[in-house]
Amino acid sequence: MKNLQLIVVASLVFISISCGNEVKEEETEKKETVVTTEKPETHEDIEDKLHLHGDSKWEVSEHMVAHIASVDSMVNNYNPNSETSPNELAQAVDEKLKMLTESCDMTGEAHAQLHLWLLPFWNLVDQLLISSDPVKQSELIKEMTTSLETYHSFFE
Repeated sequence: MKNLQLIVVASLVFISISCGNEVKEEETEKKETVVTTEKPETHEDIEDKLHLHGDSKWEVSEHMVAHIASVDSMVNNYNPNSETSPNELAQAVDEKLKMLTESCDMTGEAHAQLHLWLLPFWNLVDQLLISSDPVKQSELIKEMTTSLETYHSFFE
């Protein structure tokens, strides 16, 4: 459990650093306009707020879409009977997600919305990376597939 927590924390730090100062600047601007008597939102508070951009899906930058499409292909085409283990799948997806965050050039609300999807998805990947239970691995892969369906519902 400590390993999982360490992986999740390390992933969050990596994402925060990789996505650059745009989010930090936006957060600073938001904090300056918030009345000090209000309780600041936590990640848990905003997690349920993944939503469309009006009636449209959020646009993701073209080169980032390529990384997500690669992840989507790896997860949806994974065959449990292949020579690739679930842990190896998780490792490959994790590498693609690192490339995704390194190439992050999104800003604003679309960027924030992508993070609301990405962080829980990456948590599933981290869990699969360390899991040795075949039943749990299968469940995690199904959850990853469902999460990717959610991505396609909110992003283009």
